[in-house]
Amino acid sequence: MSNPTNIASADVAGGSNAAPPWGSNTALPVTQLAQARNASVYVLGGSGMVSQVAYCRLSSPHSIILSEPLNLVSLVGLVTDPSEPGSASFTAALSSLNGSVFGGRILNLVAMDSVLLTALLSQKREVFHED
Repeated sequence: MSNPTNIASADVAGGSNAAPPWGSNTALPVTQLAQARNASVYVLGGSGMVSQVAYCRLSSPHSIILSEPLNLVSLVGLVTDPSEPGSASFTAALSSLNGSVFGGRILNLVAMDSVLLTALLSQKREVFHED
């Protein structure tokens, strides 16, 4: 179905494991790959350490911002239409260094030194019609 690729390299379509650069928004390479390939990208997993997170809970319309070392337990999400702003959606479970676990819809997630994402790239197929 798909061939392996690195999210940081938009040369090959397929599945991927990638480490976003330290201090960057973790979802940015996923969005950039979707835009470069005009394709949907599905994040199947993510783990590692992050330094900052902005997220929303279902029970509150207000965002929560934490700036501290956090363990990214799980990250899933997708970019469905790279040409449409706001078409990316990510959900994460995180734990603090004291062991409390929390999560929600992610607005921003800043990588520390060891975040690994696993993603699948779904290439859009061009359909040509002969007249």
